[in-house]
Amino acid sequence: MKCGRKREQDKFYSGRGSLEEFSTPYVEWITKFIFERDIKVVIDLGCGDFRVGQRLCAASSIDYIGVDIVPELIAYNQARFGNEHTSFRCANIIDDELPGGELCLIRQVLQHLSNDEIRRVIANCKNYRYLLVTEDVYAGKKLEPNLDMSHGPDTRTYKQSGVFLELAPFNLPTRCVLEISRPQLGTVIRTCLIEQKSSIP
Repeated sequence: MKCGRKREQDKFYSGRGSLEEFSTPYVEWITKFIFERDIKVVIDLGCGDFRVGQRLCAASSIDYIGVDIVPELIAYNQARFGNEHTSFRCANIIDDELPGGELCLIRQVLQHLSNDEIRRVIANCKNYRYLLVTEDVYAGKKLEPNLDMSHGPDTRTYKQSGVFLELAPFNLPTRCVLEISRPQLGTVIRTCLIEQKSSIP
């Protein structure tokens, strides 16, 4: 889960993946999807510093609930950004009950978890109609998808891997809707949609 890492000029900072060059196409795609599907409530698991969520809220008329595991981060976001349509909750997305909604966003969070923890997060999201998962994945020829790792700050890109939910051991019905290349790092920020007409086993 995004751990609310700090940098000098910000109270909390979720990393370079939240920068405008990477988040703009993401927010544009989601805004269009929200309008087309008439979505009213969006849940953002691993909301981090709310840098991306804030842009999404400004571009659409939704009720937004940001979820993160860091109490200080949630308190900060709620005090600074909370209002009638925007709120924040502290929860462990692996085990805790999650707030209700139609569209669930998980952005660059699963890459920090083990495969077993990823399965548990996905199972915990079974009641959302739409699940949109974004991961930074290795894009080289030696790619080995879904190499397992321990829960922590590192990601699978260092192992020439990444999280691909459509492949073993997850084998979920996904549709890739957006890819943003990061050639300087040899990775791709990949966003996939899961439409859950029934519960995920």
